[in-house]
Amino acid sequence: ALPLTHQLKSIVEQSIAIESMLKRKDVQSNQLVRKILNNMFNANKNEIVKILDIKEHMYFAGETITYTSEHLQQSISTVLEQTYPKMPIIINDLINTLNRNISVPNGLKALFKHMIEHEKEENLDIDKTPPEKAVYLSVVKQSGLHSFDPKNKSWGFSEPKQCKFEPLWKILTKTMKTEESFSVISLVEMLTDKPFGLNEDAAKFAVFLFLIVNESRIHFFRENTYQYDFEVDDVMDIWKNTKLYT
Repeated sequence: ALPLTHQLKSIVEQSIAIESMLKRKDVQSNQLVRKILNNMFNANKNEIVKILDIKEHMYFAGETITYTSEHLQQSISTVLEQTYPKMPIIINDLINTLNRNISVPNGLKALFKHMIEHEKEENLDIDKTPPEKAVYLSVVKQSGLHSFDPKNKSWGFSEPKQCKFEPLWKILTKTMKTEESFSVISLVEMLTDKPFGLNEDAAKFAVFLFLIVNESRIHFFRENTYQYDFEVDDVMDIWKNTKLYT
């Protein structure tokens, strides 16, 4: 078996998403975002080589897969796609960078605030290029979660159908409609399991996108106490104390 399997899987997930992002025209025209993504990709490549120590074989489904360092990512990508066919494209390291070593990730807090307060605005009214703008462009907008409706001539949230987000959104919606009560942490755990296979940070982020978009249809309880408000500080309390909420 491969050493440090979970860490390796997370790094390759990031690299797959980064490669996809780098092919987009809007990213290619944004020097800052392109630089961030290229740096992340190169760092991931070095980390993969370090973890595997340039071994020549890995094992999957009872079979031996031979690879070279040049084709390593392609081999691992194939394995991941077979194991987690419904894994959505989320650039985890952008999220992890915002979250690293702090209990309240400021970039995500800012993104969630814009989602709550500026749904009808283009780019959620995020000006210039703060960290939350990169996450917005790479996930929220790219997935189709936030888009322009030509019929209503306005921006708004809708079911995401790009970046392989649709299966994830459907199962969360089904849970919301069929379960009388569910914990927030159970949703996170659902997305870390097959067929999604997200790491905990990415799964938590995806769940919070869903909760914010659907907050008018969900009643939140903190340790069995009903929560009347749903402002950004309330959202961040759910983020920090996820296990306490249903």
